[in-house]
Amino acid sequence: MKLYVFANRDTNVEATVHENAQSDVLDFAALKLSEKIYGRQPLVLGDSDSINPQDTVFAMGFPEDSVQNKKFNTKEDVSISDGIISKVTVTGSVDIIEHTAPLNNGNSGGPLLNADNQVIGINEFI
Repeated sequence: MKLYVFANRDTNVEATVHENAQSDVLDFAALKLSEKIYGRQPLVLGDSDSINPQDTVFAMGFPEDSVQNKKFNTKEDVSISDGIISKVTVTGSVDIIEHTAPLNNGNSGGPLLNADNQVIGINEFI
């Protein structure tokens, strides 16, 4: 099966599922693009095993109110909020990172970054 990411109506890039960032249980997959879109650097996957309470984190996403009635979002539409890790719960299938960075509708599925701008989690609005 071939996957494609559509950056706008004129640009699409072939993608593969990143082998270290997928879960059938949690129903998510990170995609690895075959080439850069607009010359941008991709986010780097960090080590979630090295996080601790009080570490600074950044939540990124596309809040619902900023993207309504848009077919495509731009980097200017990305919302970034900061906070700290308040608790890490290790379970059998998933580690849960509780943090104080504010989330809005539309942030679910967006990356949680550490202070080095590496992805350490995926935000879920509860």
